Amino acid sequence: MAKWDSKNLEIRSKSVEQTLVPLVTQITTLVNHKDHGRRSERALKAIHEIGKVVALAVERFVSVGEQIASENEDVAEEMRMACEEAKKSGQTIFTLTSFTGDSINGDGVPNGTDKTNMVRAARSLLSAVTRVLIIADSVVVKRLLAAVKKVDDRLKQLETVNTFTDFVQAFSQFGSDMVELAHLSGDRQNDLKDDTLKAEMGAARSILEKSTMMLLTTSKTCLRHPDSRSAKGNREGVFKKMREAMATITSVVQDEHKEEDTEKGCLAMDLVHFEACLEAYKQSSPDDSESKIKFQKAFANILDDVQSVMDSPHMRKEKREKILALCENAQDIMKDILERQKNNKNEDATSIDTLDMALQRICKTSKDLRHEVHQVATDQVFETFSHLGHKKSLPALRNAAASGSSAQLESLANVFTQDAKRLQEVSRVTRNMASNKPMAITAKKVEENIDTLCPQVIHAARTLAAHPVSKIAQENMEVFVDVWEAQVEELGKVLRLITAGGDPSKKSPGSRHKRSSYNAVYATL
Repeated sequence: MAKWDSKNLEIRSKSVEQTLVPLVTQITTLVNHKDHGRRSERALKAIHEIGKVVALAVERFVSVGEQIASENEDVAEEMRMACEEAKKSGQTIFTLTSFTGDSINGDGVPNGTDKTNMVRAARSLLSAVTRVLIIADSVVVKRLLAAVKKVDDRLKQLETVNTFTDFVQAFSQFGSDMVELAHLSGDRQNDLKDDTLKAEMGAARSILEKSTMMLLTTSKTCLRHPDSRSAKGNREGVFKKMREAMATITSVVQDEHKEEDTEKGCLAMDLVHFEACLEAYKQSSPDDSESKIKFQKAFANILDDVQSVMDSPHMRKEKREKILALCENAQDIMKDILERQKNNKNEDATSIDTLDMALQRICKTSKDLRHEVHQVATDQVFETFSHLGHKKSLPALRNAAASGSSAQLESLANVFTQDAKRLQEVSRVTRNMASNKPMAITAKKVEENIDTLCPQVIHAARTLAAHPVSKIAQENMEVFVDVWEAQVEELGKVLRLITAGGDPSKKSPGSRHKRSSYNAVYATL
């Protein structure tokens, strides 16, 4: 379960943030009245009405919080404490906005003491209500984690079944648990504030959805052909991928997810950082070593990114030579810049102008590098996904498997593997042009799926080649072919969006669609 710290008021979900916005607005209005001096009777009445609205809102918060406390013993004590604090602060604000007795001076201005008390009560109220909402949010998280554990337990059960009857029963129970997990994780994904975590969650949920049908057919194939090593390898690969996806969901919702270094090898993001370091360097003095180090490091990152692109075996010779020339030119300009600033202590007009020109040249060269790499990525995506060369090896592999030709299959498996590597290479190059982390994560996750699916497709083909008349082996092969083709199509869409400047993280389907697709899988039983 998630480690809970009731004092940590960091808001991670949009629902908590959006719930707080109206209350913050109302409290801000109350606090700000202290800065406006004399108040008319009409204004004081309006403030009193706002105080009543705040008090009623707090009552509703407290009522919901107390209900949650009664239903969730593990958070009951913390929730009741937060509710009590909110109740007291809300009552204080209501009292202060009533403006009775000595709370108003003769000229219609609230007393200084009450102004201070209002600020103190407002801070206390916001803190308490935020705690109530975050504790309530932790209950949602724990419910999701419980759903993950239920699915994991069902997977363990599915691994041990030995008969079709036991499998059908276990898979049916697994299905209902997966539908619940899909629903809860979809809601959580939509509620996450952090777009990077949202992309991670979306990728994990996509894996679970795609793996469900593969789990069904690989399990049936193992039961039908228990001595088949390829069938067992097929099923083990599916189990492994599903558990990795659930581990990602768990780490994201518990805020323990280790952020991947998606910016490494991402030229577009490194160029944005370089331009920021360049501006800071322009404003720095010759003795400012920190700005100089950051500037040099940002430049080195760009060269590393470009080098990874030039390592691509599919880059045209003339493009590689042009990019190499730009890199060498950039390095020469960089040396010139550092030398000129080192000697630019007299700050005469001529030397300053010369340094500015050098800085402009390095900026232009970096933009030229961006253009050339973008062109390389665009060309490779077009050539790979328009000429459809990668689609020829899969039908040949499937036909060899269906005919029981194991020797021919192994030869075609090598061709298929090379096609898969080509897809991954194009993705790696194109990811350099991703303009933000969620976009880079989406592309990388699809690329990783291609990598893990390739041997899985070959396993399915080997099983079919060994049992060409087996209906279950045929069904299993068709499922992996369908998943592979869908994954390649998804990769093409993501990479085209990147080269076109779009954002694939905005294209993920809603949880309702996911839930219906899960139900469709279990209906096949």
